[in-house]
Amino acid sequence: MKSIAMITVTAALTMLLSQLATAGSITDTYSTGDTLTATMLDNIKTAVNDNDSSKQDRVSGVCAEGSSIRTINDDGTVECQTDSDTTYSAGNGLTLIGTTFSASDASPGVAFIDENTCCTDVPASPTEMQSVTIDAPGAGFVIVSYSGICRLWHVNAASNTLQTIKIAISTTSGSVVASSLKTFSLPGNSGGGMHEAPCSTQQVFAVSAGTQTYYLNAEATLPRVDETASIGWGNMNALYVPTQY
Repeated sequence: MKSIAMITVTAALTMLLSQLATAGSITDTYSTGDTLTATMLDNIKTAVNDNDSSKQDRVSGVCAEGSSIRTINDDGTVECQTDSDTTYSAGNGLTLIGTTFSASDASPGVAFIDENTCCTDVPASPTEMQSVTIDAPGAGFVIVSYSGICRLWHVNAASNTLQTIKIAISTTSGSVVASSLKTFSLPGNSGGGMHEAPCSTQQVFAVSAGTQTYYLNAEATLPRVDETASIGWGNMNALYVPTQY
């Protein structure tokens, strides 16, 4: 004959049984020191199994791209819903394609043209004298600068009319914005002969990704037909930067 060990209710077991009773899984009353009968043990086993079946399992379900979890079931599976109001925007240094962000390859870069000759005559109307092209890898800014020599051939005369060379950098060949013009001038009462001096200008342009071309345009004002204006020995630089500070 098999013997069954007597099981006595301890303080710890009393606490567990009290929690099961609070959950409504068990109706028997137990006190520390009570001896459990076979029927009591069956009731406790049933109560434990009932509570185990109502627990939340570990979440194992996933949702596809473009959707998110709406409901988590007791068995760990999930119910998904389609995202309908999610918007994304790329900050500085990032590129956004669809819903995927990646680091932009938008490091600073430079393009330049050196004109090691002298000189090109400047006509009376805005005319392209030089240009530089740069490929911008992304949105940002391009700083374009020009430096060279401006030359005016002056005939000594009594006239006080100024001789001038005006230069400007533009995104359009042969077109200038008046506010961006830089002027090299010579008073009409200056001595006759060739007058030259360094001349330079600089502009900053906001850009998007792609090829960008910038033009140095110039125009001259000459009171006499036997006077000339020219520029030369110039270099033109374009520097791309991905952001402003």
